[in-house]
Amino acid sequence: MVWNGFFWWTWIFNRFVFVSDNFSLMNIAIIGMGEVGSAHHEILSTKYKVWGLDIKPELNKVPSEEPLEINAVLISIRHGEDFEKVVSETMTKYKTNMVDVLTTTPPGTAEKFGPMICRSSTRGAHPHLVSGLQKIPKHIGGG
Repeated sequence: MVWNGFFWWTWIFNRFVFVSDNFSLMNIAIIGMGEVGSAHHEILSTKYKVWGLDIKPELNKVPSEEPLEINAVLISIRHGEDFEKVVSETMTKYKTNMVDVLTTTPPGTAEKFGPMICRSSTRGAHPHLVSGLQKIPKHIGGG
């Protein structure tokens, strides 16, 4: 079953109930474990297997086993000259059907990667993003 970004995130952050045995088996990778990535990891890892990956090994948060499949990837790295390369390599490596860019990017950046990528807002007060993510609606958009 394919979940579009709106329903997937609405369910996760606002705790709407979908009845599906497959949904609880989602594997999620978060690329970038700074404040934003760590806050998403804290929320999502209560219900799903989440691999938190960062260029600083001490920030990695990974379950012991390698995933057979990654269903969604969240990109939480600062936009810079290597951003597009990292996103492309991540999409190729995980062959996922959903990529959500949590980072502020110039208009049109996500469109370069095709229809399975979206952008979403991360709202809340630093360093208390977890409570903000749980209380403030998350807006999802393409490109």
